[in-house]
Amino acid sequence: MTMRMLSRNKRNGMRLSDGMVDAYAGPPGFQGTTSKRTSRNLLPKIYNKKWVQREHIVGKDVVDLGIGGWPENVTSVFPNVVPRDPYWLSREANERALRGVYDTAIISNVLNVIDDDRAIIELLELARTVADTTLIKVYDSGRTGYTRDGYQRGVPLEAYLPFAWEVFGRENVSIRDGVMVCESWRREFFRRRP
Repeated sequence: MTMRMLSRNKRNGMRLSDGMVDAYAGPPGFQGTTSKRTSRNLLPKIYNKKWVQREHIVGKDVVDLGIGGWPENVTSVFPNVVPRDPYWLSREANERALRGVYDTAIISNVLNVIDDDRAIIELLELARTVADTTLIKVYDSGRTGYTRDGYQRGVPLEAYLPFAWEVFGRENVSIRDGVMVCESWRREFFRRRP
């Protein structure tokens, strides 16, 4: 029987390599259309959910992997949230965020504005690597295609389950109150029979 490590997160103390930090600090390689103009000057709704605050934010090390153009909307309320956004924040700020290890990674209103499936997988793999738990929320506009501000997939949260299953494993993904919860730490070791 062989054991292979799959997650690299807070519980097992591993971090991104310098090359990975460099790659993830800038805009995604696969994303053809920028999502920069889709950012809104609001506190994302995921941060208003009491159970999210209680179980995944307050007293935890948290990174928001696509915080948008107004990180202060989040960090003024939750100063423990480390912002990362490849379109809005400096490369240095993104590198600092990516050098941490976290209890929680938040991906809020990001997957719905990515026009390439490979970029979605890449972002989910990043979340799995840097945090024990990833919380995902999307804005379902009901419209699919290119808009004046960028791109909208226009699909509900459940449409992203196959992506999450591919990265985290089906047994580690659930949906609770409109938020997808993906547990990285449950996949620390994968057992394979010879």
